Amino acid sequence: MESKSKKKTLKIIETENPPVGVLLVNLGSPASPSIDDVHNYLKEFLSDPAVIHMSKIFWWPLLNGIILPLRAPKSARLYQRVWSPKGSPLVASGEEIAQELQNKLGTKYFVVSAMRYGSPSLNEKINELANNGCREIFCLSLFPQFSLTTMGSVITKIKKITATYTPNPTVKFLKNYSKNTLYIESLKEKINTVGGISNDETLLVSFHGIPVSYVLKGDKYQIYCEETFQELTKALNLNKDQILISYQSRFGPEKWLEPYTDKTIIQLAKQKIKVAIICPGFPVDCLETLDEINVELRHLYYENGGVSFRYIPCLNNDPLWLNALAQFVLTQEGQLEIESI
Repeated sequence: MESKSKKKTLKIIETENPPVGVLLVNLGSPASPSIDDVHNYLKEFLSDPAVIHMSKIFWWPLLNGIILPLRAPKSARLYQRVWSPKGSPLVASGEEIAQELQNKLGTKYFVVSAMRYGSPSLNEKINELANNGCREIFCLSLFPQFSLTTMGSVITKIKKITATYTPNPTVKFLKNYSKNTLYIESLKEKINTVGGISNDETLLVSFHGIPVSYVLKGDKYQIYCEETFQELTKALNLNKDQILISYQSRFGPEKWLEPYTDKTIIQLAKQKIKVAIICPGFPVDCLETLDEINVELRHLYYENGGVSFRYIPCLNNDPLWLNALAQFVLTQEGQLEIESI
């Protein structure tokens, strides 16, 4: 009689004074800008049913036969343009933030940075927390505006991973902080440190887009983006005609959230309107901000007759933002939207 195979169980290391684990999570990055590593990263990302709402029967042949062979070499070239001696800008910044947050929080906490897709993986970093005795984990998303395609997928993945540990760790998730005062003040401070917004300039607030069909199915991401936009407008005390919202990075033939950032920037360029652009959905600079916005969109703006284009960097490791992250960890309650398992 054959014995049933048992699910692999991992143990949390016993320690006298176990620290609380703090898991910073961002979307993802390939291990290197090589075509093979980018291919593997994109395959993991685009195979997630939370990201692609299509039957595998139709999607997998399309993904493996057409999309990955064409997209991986192109994306690899883009990653090569932003790669630094420290590696992926998203990963390097995440690790710097984790270290600085660790210094702020002290030894009662153990802080790590992980990616939902690619490297360093959630599996790897949750195992690191377990090996350091963490029985409680606070997952601090670097997605200020909750979406089922981002933090929703992270929650599902972490629940699956932590179920393999004994004892099961207690996990809390910071799901959404789209209109949190500390977050909005950090954005305001960033804008002010680069000179603010002049009277003859328009601030374009660009968020990553998602398909409209996802919103119609119940994803509240657009609501959260608009909340951030409205709170930032109030904080900066700008007139409604001096600040605009848009959505970037659309992919495929399906209709995505509008207005589109590229079409908006062409319109502003043709009207000779000076532009400053910020991407508050990305607390850390990455391929989408460093290349898509600051290189490709800049070129598009000037090609269409634009007169002044400024890209405002992400929060990265700004002091006020680091203080905000520390407060998120220390409070974990109140106005912050928390989900526990």
